[in-house]
Amino acid sequence: MSVLGVADIRVNGTSTGSLPGAEMTMGGWVPKSRDGHGHLGHSESYVGGKVTMTIMLRDGDSLDTWRKARAATVVFTADTGQVYSSASMAVTEAITVKDGPDSEVKLTFEGAHFEEIGA
Repeated sequence: MSVLGVADIRVNGTSTGSLPGAEMTMGGWVPKSRDGHGHLGHSESYVGGKVTMTIMLRDGDSLDTWRKARAATVVFTADTGQVYSSASMAVTEAITVKDGPDSEVKLTFEGAHFEEIGA
């Protein structure tokens, strides 16, 4: 399941919020139907959580803070108001920086699945 919203990330006391349009894959145990001569049941496999977001690069920000993060906490607020959290997240793709008046930075975090913590 993927939902859209805004994500906040915290690493070693540093936090920042994303621009609108962040995308989260909730992760968790995902069932797979097992069929042979009819339906035989289900097996499950674990899928980690993932969030892709764009942040603004501000004065004093360090891209190394995000690149080296190995235990980031990501709190994701969906457009519908639900709030999800995941800990032990890490940046898993090369950080992309777009120069210009917006100074946008694209980040992808992956790690433990997200848990709903409120609405």
